[in-house]
Amino acid sequence: MKIDQLDLRPEELVSLSLRTLYKRHGYELFRMSKFEKYEYYAGNKDFLVSDRVITFYDTNGDLLALKPDVTLSIIKNYSGSGQEKQKLFYHENVYRPDPSSGQFREIQQTGLECIGPLTEEDLSETVMLAAESLQEIHPGYQIHFSHLGLLTDLLDQLTADESVKRTAIRLISRRSLHDLRVLLQESEASEEIQNVLFSLMELSCPIGELPERLNAVSADAFFRNEAGSRAIREMKEIAGRFLNSDLSTHMIFDFSVINDLHYYNGIIFQGIIPGLPDAILAGGEYDRLLQRMGKKGRAVGFAVYLSLMEKLQNAETADDTEEEFLNIALPKGRLGEKVYELLASAGYSGEKTQENDRRLVFENRKAGVRYFWVKPSDVTIYVERGAADIGIAGKDILLENNPELFELLDLKIGVCRMAVAGPKGFVDDRERVLRVATKYPRIAKDYFAGRSRDIDIIKLNGSIELAPILGLSDVIVDIVETGKTLADNDLQVLKTVCPISARLVANPTSYRFQKTMIQAVTDQLEKLLTDQI
Repeated sequence: MKIDQLDLRPEELVSLSLRTLYKRHGYELFRMSKFEKYEYYAGNKDFLVSDRVITFYDTNGDLLALKPDVTLSIIKNYSGSGQEKQKLFYHENVYRPDPSSGQFREIQQTGLECIGPLTEEDLSETVMLAAESLQEIHPGYQIHFSHLGLLTDLLDQLTADESVKRTAIRLISRRSLHDLRVLLQESEASEEIQNVLFSLMELSCPIGELPERLNAVSADAFFRNEAGSRAIREMKEIAGRFLNSDLSTHMIFDFSVINDLHYYNGIIFQGIIPGLPDAILAGGEYDRLLQRMGKKGRAVGFAVYLSLMEKLQNAETADDTEEEFLNIALPKGRLGEKVYELLASAGYSGEKTQENDRRLVFENRKAGVRYFWVKPSDVTIYVERGAADIGIAGKDILLENNPELFELLDLKIGVCRMAVAGPKGFVDDRERVLRVATKYPRIAKDYFAGRSRDIDIIKLNGSIELAPILGLSDVIVDIVETGKTLADNDLQVLKTVCPISARLVANPTSYRFQKTMIQAVTDQLEKLLTDQI
């Protein structure tokens, strides 16, 4: 049967091209049921993008789930002997909640998995196929990659404290260098190893330059355990295979690319495309997942999220009519005005008069920047979804909403603290459930969970101090500046949860494609703030 390509959607055309590509490299099609027993996913929730799964009972009373993942099913069907190599590709729909809205979505994805006694050649082929896959979608693609062996080795040398390691991993993935420095200084980590870590954080280069750049930071001398030395060897091997390839300029080393160390252990990568705020491809080596499921061998693979191509088409339509700007989301109010004054003094002023201009959007065509005013709590939404490239958000909003953003700079503006407060003389009775009123349920939950305290969270939207006065709660968790409001209502700070200040945040994809300009803005702001001290 002859297919008229004009009748196919772009993602369907790409899917056909990818099938042909994978078959040409010896991969076989893997088909699976839409359902799986829920217990299978329940035992591997940490590996899933979300622990929320759509479940239902079948006619036999078994609890089933609409599949949220394909890789787990492929591993389940792998013999596990470690002696035979399986090369499989798939074209399936999975069902996951959207990170922003929380609503479940049907996601179309195509990908491949290579499992068994793998060699560096297999790893290189997988990365090469990831690049060729994105080449089918957009010529301006980039694949950002790292190796978790580097991270594992460095963290083991930095500290033995697992909680410090977990926090460091989160800060590295968010490019939050300022908070990472504070964390490592407090943990008294070796200054020499810290320098290597920050050198890797600042290192960004095409794969062909990687061996030389690693030599420049003396990587071979510092990565001493098996994971680190293997990482150096494998990355140099992959770099060598890309040496004479046109794909090499699209492959960028990026230490902030991280995934769960309980499952992943080797090369790891993300694929991005201009106009999309999210990664359209993700993959890596996941030997640890294989081991946790009682299987032998090594495993590597990736998925291409074809459903995102609809957003790509919308972005391309918009790009046809708009100039290229760096879009900056400013929070309405004194904080936004203060940051705008800093940016204007750095040469990024917009066409506005602050006192009487009510426009929500204004720009500077010569400087290539566009500003827009938004509600402070909405800044992260605009940036995370790609409507803004960078923005200014309070640390309280970042901690509460946990958006997937880079945190580039602590502006040291709007400085205050998140605190637990209660009536003067309050004594916590640990035999009772502690009632906590707050606008920040995630922050409160995380804080008390870290202290093994059972709490009942009462979500309020304002006048938080009123809750303990009227007996609605025992304590509150809220932002405290001077403490005067607390004192006026016979309340006091009982514990400080964390310091709060305004942060410069960036959409990860925007940062990677517009790194030169965004970093220039960041450096200018940092210099101005330093000069003011």
